[in-house]
Amino acid sequence: MEDEKTALAGELALGLLEGEERTRALRLVESDPDLRMAMMFWNERLVTLCDEDEAPEVRPPARVQRAIETSLWGEAVMPRPGFWDALFAPENRGLVVAVVVAKAALLGWIFYLFF
Repeated sequence: MEDEKTALAGELALGLLEGEERTRALRLVESDPDLRMAMMFWNERLVTLCDEDEAPEVRPPARVQRAIETSLWGEAVMPRPGFWDALFAPENRGLVVAVVVAKAALLGWIFYLFF
């Protein structure tokens, strides 16, 4: 197969051709066996890529997503940490300990008063 015919068949299979160009390409597919074979090749390849049953959507790992965003925008987009991540961050451990001790003291005081 020639490169031009392969490229034309690929553009037609992807739906990139419009108007007169598309009409001309469809006429060529009907009359040229090589172009018809190239069109069938592209259609078979693209159908396997678009089949949802065989290829479920997969999200990339976080490090890959960050690398993609860095390459696109030049800097890593840092997601806002969630509540539990912020709560258990090393810089907040003293505060967490103080809150736990205060709650334990409050519960002890309540038990002392009522029991």
